[in-house]
Amino acid sequence: MIIICESQCVGAEHAKVNAALISCLFKTYKEEVVFVADETHKNCVLQFIEADFAGINVTSYVVKVPNKYDSSCKRIWKELRILKQASYLSEKSKCNKILFSSITSPGLYLLWLLIPSHMAPIIIIHGILESLVKRPSLKPWEFIFWFRFPFLIASSKRFRYVLLGEPIKSNLFSTFPKMRNNIVSINMPYIFQKTIDSSFPTNNEIKFGYFGVGSKGKGFPVFCKLSEELSVNSFKYKPTFILIGKVLEKDITVNENYVKVPFKKELNQNEFDILANSLHYSLYLYNSNVYKYVASAAFFDSLAYAKPIIAINNSFFQYYFNLLGNIGYLCEGYSELKTTVEAILNGQKISEYDKMVKTIITRRESVSIFAKDSNVNKFW
Repeated sequence: MIIICESQCVGAEHAKVNAALISCLFKTYKEEVVFVADETHKNCVLQFIEADFAGINVTSYVVKVPNKYDSSCKRIWKELRILKQASYLSEKSKCNKILFSSITSPGLYLLWLLIPSHMAPIIIIHGILESLVKRPSLKPWEFIFWFRFPFLIASSKRFRYVLLGEPIKSNLFSTFPKMRNNIVSINMPYIFQKTIDSSFPTNNEIKFGYFGVGSKGKGFPVFCKLSEELSVNSFKYKPTFILIGKVLEKDITVNENYVKVPFKKELNQNEFDILANSLHYSLYLYNSNVYKYVASAAFFDSLAYAKPIIAINNSFFQYYFNLLGNIGYLCEGYSELKTTVEAILNGQKISEYDKMVKTIITRRESVSIFAKDSNVNKFW
């Protein structure tokens, strides 16, 4: 038996990721999987498993997940209940294979202090890893929960950390070289679309998409800026810019004359599929320092729907462009990216489009969690 514990996600958040992870673990170890999660998240994950992976045996247990906006002090008591549930299941079934598909600072403290001695947990670290190199809050009740403290304290042989991508592991080792024996990397667990709609437009409109929540940290204001700057020029093709998600921060103003925001709420999977399939290119205007320690699920959206990528270079994108080949345009800054988009709109890169789509479809399985060298078989 393998116990997978999800202490953060609700609803469709990272549902594809956890569905792919569960299915891969089942296929690799040939053991029953027990999924401990919020009820709404569990339902979404199981829907993906039923639709994409036949014969996966999953038992689920529902827990109450803390609100993502809870303080660490408030969160720790709610996470304690989740850990107790996972420990109870482990003791009852005599299972020592337990994986935490996400972790928080309070959650890692609890694992270090309370996890039974017979358990050697695997811990997947995603978004919170970035906080290792950020200045912590100086408020005493927050400072104690700076992730660097439990991360380094809990680095015993009993714990094994999993990072979502080889470039993230390399960047982390350069900062924390002593962690080498405790860390393994895997590719982002994801489900790629079987039916692809990626043909160059036959009309005069080219659609550029932004995958994910519209936030400052992920360059959404720059996406809006690009759309406005290109609106004053005349091109062979008309540009349309679309947000495939919702605006995260309330102080971001979107002029929908330039950027279409079809849904003001969380998209369901059908809505997401329709919008994603309608795109021709995906745009990534992150700062070059972003995704040094965090994987981009939005990048894997482009692979899933076979959309050529136009991105500002960073270590994460550079690694996958080198690995996959001709999957789009990697630009050294905003100016080069804008020039690339203008060339596309003037019809100068039409001959490259179908080649890029074909490369994505042909090569993306090599970075799938189901690839033979994915490292999942090294967990236990």
